[in-house]
Amino acid sequence: MWDIVLIWIEILLILLAFAAGFFLAKKSVAKLESAIQTAARQIQAEKTREAGLEAEKTQLNAILENMAEGILAVDSQTRILVANPSAEKIFKKNSDELLGKPVLEAIKNPALDSMIRSVLGRPQVMCEEIELRREEGKTIKVSAIGLEPRARGVAGILVLYDVTELVRLENLRRDFVANVSHELRTPLTSIKGFLETLLAGAMRSPDRALDFLERMDQDVSRLGRLI
Repeated sequence: MWDIVLIWIEILLILLAFAAGFFLAKKSVAKLESAIQTAARQIQAEKTREAGLEAEKTQLNAILENMAEGILAVDSQTRILVANPSAEKIFKKNSDELLGKPVLEAIKNPALDSMIRSVLGRPQVMCEEIELRREEGKTIKVSAIGLEPRARGVAGILVLYDVTELVRLENLRRDFVANVSHELRTPLTSIKGFLETLLAGAMRSPDRALDFLERMDQDVSRLGRLI
């Protein structure tokens, strides 16, 4: 579009220069040419600025599309303005199901809706873990970021981390530690009991002492296998 405008400006300059020889004085032509050239430079500058903004937009889109974190940007009514591919994957929804809809309507999670409403329109950050789908055991860590109010623009951002696997591994670790603690405690208790019995006098009876020592040896071997 700008190329066409510049071409028309050039044509107009030629026509003005041609007509000036017949109808206008040199001084008037110079002023007209100067004014049109200034306008042309302004148009070219605006075109360059728009090209720069377009390049920045392309770069930003590339970053959002390749982020592992999910990103939702919402307006002052919690309507979703931006949803990157990671957010679509977390919620198992495409852009048509998210964009333009309020968070609660699109995602149907009251906790998430409450978080973004708590920070809308003011510079504030809130972080929580939210269970997204109870039936699937899906857990996300959410950072809700509020922005200064704007008439028509982004009022809040949700940054989403799918921590389902981390939560599962933490539960496995906790269960493992609890089970190992129990398994270690049993032979240790047995060894301690045999030692107390031996010290109480059983070691003066060779047969009993040998039996206790053999059982302690078995418990020590069991401890070694567990470790």
